[in-house]
Order: sequence, then structure tokens, then C-alpha cells
Amino acid sequence: MASPSKTPCLDPENIVAAVAQLGIGGTGPSLDAMFDGGQCRVYKLSFQDRESVAVRAPRHMSGGSPDGIISALRTEHETLQTLEAKGFRWAPECHGSSMTFDNPVRQPFLVLAWAEGSNLVWNKGCPPRPLRDTLLGQMAEIQASLIECTLETEKDCDHQKALLHRVLGRHVYDRTMAMDHGDFKPENIIVDADYKIKCIIDWAFAGLVPLLRAAGLPRFLWGTYPGCPSESATVGKDRQSYAAALATMASSGASYMRLVQASRSVNFCTIYVESLLSKNVHALLAEHKWKLPGCELLGDEDEEELRHSDFRG
Repeated sequence: MASPSKTPCLDPENIVAAVAQLGIGGTGPSLDAMFDGGQCRVYKLSFQDRESVAVRAPRHMSGGSPDGIISALRTEHETLQTLEAKGFRWAPECHGSSMTFDNPVRQPFLVLAWAEGSNLVWNKGCPPRPLRDTLLGQMAEIQASLIECTLETEKDCDHQKALLHRVLGRHVYDRTMAMDHGDFKPENIIVDADYKIKCIIDWAFAGLVPLLRAAGLPRFLWGTYPGCPSESATVGKDRQSYAAALATMASSGASYMRLVQASRSVNFCTIYVESLLSKNVHALLAEHKWKLPGCELLGDEDEEELRHSDFRG
């Protein structure tokens, strides 16, 4: 079993030394910035003769066992390698990793390509339209591309039985899987000065999920929760822009996203699928007796639409 023998030592000298042990380095190394995330701390390591790198290390060492920390980081590493192999261009390239506590910083870490730009600021008034709509179009393209390049079939997938057929329709037994980022939101989007999306960061929660979930509405387009009467007019317009962007795309990933997100039952479908994975969301639905204001289940019209639709395009 892996076990940290000493407190992590993330000072500049040790970070440079730990990265150099992986054969990654250059002249004049300097630690330019540090960013705290929910799960990890990220350091920007710059050189005079090569591009900067991001050193991503677990932030809360007490939050799990040493083996669990290594396993989570290894999963993220494998996710990024998979995306690179499949040609997904919005994830950072992984240059290397140390899956041990026996290194100069005394904890495991990843070394990623540094994404130049800034985190996307997203609130009711920023960015303004039509720039906001253009960004939503880019996000929709990224979600569709992630689905497109990671589709595969899972042999065994458990589902909640109650209401399942009315939520999933003819796809109730569909075992197709695709990768979901797990935390696709503006804070994890890096843009340049012209608001072109350069990179999606923080893939710690990414993984293969049922295609219905991978193709669902991104969480930041839910409002308080899908169908909630307090859902803002801004979120409503954002969802319309997202749908309009999908309508122009020809990929099978975008086709299935249209099928899922354009359904009259999209609000309940989105929250229901989330309840399969989230205890809090499950409790919310149970509290509301599996009904939410403004949320509809599949009806006869939806079933007829699904019978004549095929996301495999």
C-alpha cells in the first residue's frame, strides 16, 4: 500500500526537481502562478526555452487514502491519454506523471500542457450577447465532439426501474456509453482574448457514462434545477442558443444531443438521469414524489418522435 512518509513539500525548488525527474525541463525554470481548485492545486512552471507546463497535485491529502489519491490521479491521467489518442483537441496534453509519494514534492502529480488564456467569466450579464451565443455554440460543439470520439458499448449497465421506460423511451436498454467531463462549466473553460475556447480543464471527474447522460444539458444550463419556476430568462435564452448551435451540426454526437435536449421531457429526463448517480438529487426527486414543477415525462407524441429518430445518423 502507498503511504506518504512526510508532509508534501510544494516549494518551487522541489517542484522543479520533481518535474525534472520525469525528463521534463528547460533553462531558467520559474514558478509563475498557483491556482487552488476544489480537488487539486495547479502550479504554472515556465521556462525560457520551451512552453510552460501545469503541475497538478492533489490539494486535500486528508480527503482520502494514499492509494485512493493515486488511483484518482491515475484515472485522470488515463482519461487525458485516451482523449489525446482519439484526437479530442480541447483537453490539455499530459506530458508525464509521478504516481508515488517518493519524489521531491512527496506526493503524486500530473504534468500537463499549460493552457494560455483565462478562465471564462459567466454570469447574467457577462459575456453579453451575441458573444454569449457564439460561446454557447463552441460549448455545444465541444460536448458533441467528446461524445463522438468516445462512443462505445457497455455490456452491463444498471438503471433505476421506476419510471425508467417513460424517461428513456425506446433507449431504455441502450448500452451505448460516451465520456462525460463531469464538471463542464464556465470556470473550467479557458478562453483567449477573443473569447475563443482554447482548453477545457479539470478532468478529475470525467468518465464513461450512459449516452443519455453524456448528451444531456450541461449543468450550468439547468437553472436552479430543470423546470424550476425560478429558472432565469437568461438561462432560457442560453438553452435556446445551445439548441440552435446543435441544429447546425451533422455529427452523430450532436444528433443524439438534439434528440435528448429537444424532447418535451428534457427537464425531467436531465434531473432523473442525474438521480442515478447523485444521492442529493435522488433525495430531491423523492421529496417531490418524482414530479417537479414544469417537468414532463415522455408522452405519446415523444414516443412517436423517438420511433422515427436515430441518433446514429
